Amino acid sequence: MTRLEIVESLIGQISALVLEVELVVIDAGSYSVEVINYLSRFNFIIALPVEKVGIHRNFDGEHTLKSNGKKTTFRLMVQPR
Repeated sequence: MTRLEIVESLIGQISALVLEVELVVIDAGSYSVEVINYLSRFNFIIALPVEKVGIHRNFDGEHTLKSNGKKTTFRLMVQPR
């Protein structure tokens, strides 16, 4: 299964339980254009490790992720430890 298929399956299982989701936490292995685009369809807050993003200071703004000829732009908020 691809990363996207795994996330779609998990979100589908949660939806079937009629649970309200506000926050989705993904690990660096799930950080991809496809997954971010899929999760952006919902009104979720998405949390992920910043090491993969490459921003290590306070940041609140648009961030563009590029991978395999695809790209997506989303709001990113970084709060360093």
